Amino acid sequence: MIVEQAQIINFKNLQEIQIEFSPKLNLILGQNGQGKTNLLEALYISLTGSAFRQGDNETLLRYEQTYAHTKVLVMQKELDLQISFRIQEDEKQHFLNEKKISKILLRQRFPIVLFSPDSLASIKESDEQRRLLIDEVILQIETQATEIYSELKHSHKQRNRILKNFKEEKSTEKETLELLEGMDQIFLPLSAKWAALRLKTCQEVLPYLNSALHYISDEAIDLRVEYLISKTSALGKSEDEILQILRKRRTELASAELASGTSLVGTHKHEISFLWNGHDSRFFCSQGQQRAIILAFKIAQIRYHQKVHKSDPFLMLDDILSEIDEKKRLKLIQLLQEFQSQTFLTSTEADLSNYFSGGKVFEMKKGQVFGAPN
Repeated sequence: MIVEQAQIINFKNLQEIQIEFSPKLNLILGQNGQGKTNLLEALYISLTGSAFRQGDNETLLRYEQTYAHTKVLVMQKELDLQISFRIQEDEKQHFLNEKKISKILLRQRFPIVLFSPDSLASIKESDEQRRLLIDEVILQIETQATEIYSELKHSHKQRNRILKNFKEEKSTEKETLELLEGMDQIFLPLSAKWAALRLKTCQEVLPYLNSALHYISDEAIDLRVEYLISKTSALGKSEDEILQILRKRRTELASAELASGTSLVGTHKHEISFLWNGHDSRFFCSQGQQRAIILAFKIAQIRYHQKVHKSDPFLMLDDILSEIDEKKRLKLIQLLQEFQSQTFLTSTEADLSNYFSGGKVFEMKKGQVFGAPN
């Protein structure tokens, strides 16, 4: 699967560009603020349906514009696929061969492993960031995951609406409890199923994670992933056992949920941590060690994807080589050159091209792309 070319109009500071890519490496150079990350994000949002930086629709549009459009041509098994993304006012739409497609289906159809400065900070950030790391792997790997994930999100949203209506005095306590009882026949089993998928994925990724971490750090490290439900480890728990835990917590937290007007039980409350030689890496590890864990996790994600699908995801690296020390940089570059993935890499360092052979080198200036020597 190869991104052959892209057309981008009015996306952030990119007025109108058309670019043809190398099937192997695409190195995008330029100083800060010239549009390197915007180009990468335009590709990412086209292929996954989601931006990798926070912001509303307006932040995705070029200054004083009300419309943006990207068109990406992908070759997959000798078939040409056209993926389009359009923003107009408050509406975002995604199309595959001119037919609307959901973000979740896009993400599964066109898997991407993204290395970014934000992802390097995932270890020390909120539990939500670590949950997203695992959920991203599940959505790319498990064939039924998109349906489960969509139904879980929908039922969670409905459950929150029921609780919010009670807090706003739009329904009585009796009505609310009856509605919750019915909703939880759907929500809790879906939550247990998704938690079980997370646990399965953590255990299956772990050997690849440790192997990559040993390579990057040159240290004998025992890395483990902990999964907590209400501060209690769920490792080794079956889906049925998790469901019983969730039902118990629902009963325990019933009054608190009514008071807060929001769901306090479910996978959105579960905690994931990485244990470095038995210690929580959020507090025990240096920044360099935390970054090594995330680099290793991303590499493990690639290896796991290769094992399951017998294919390679796209790789995107947004200016992260300058964020890590020289030793880790060389290790990562060596690993990247072993993969068959089509790779998109941005950097401010012009001499970075000396580390790679083949592919294309692009230069970004004021939102325009210049030159693509072989």
